[in-house]
Amino acid sequence: IWPLLSIPAGKFSEDYFAFWVLISIAWGFGAAIVITVLPIMESSDEISTVLSGLFCFVRAGGEKSDEYVERETEDKGKFEDA
Repeated sequence: IWPLLSIPAGKFSEDYFAFWVLISIAWGFGAAIVITVLPIMESSDEISTVLSGLFCFVRAGGEKSDEYVERETEDKGKFEDA
């Protein structure tokens, strides 16, 4: 549809061509932003789940969480028995 809008213009003047190029560049950047941001927004729950799984063992103050300490102690016992 968009290129069809140029038919009534006939022969492009230099100013009209510059405007046409500006519109096409803006369209390209807008499309790039949309196709980058929308999938990230759609997958934000999964992304946060993965990131919390990667970094859950460290609290804000740099202390290890209780769950991590429990797992670490259990793992040490397994290897010492072997």
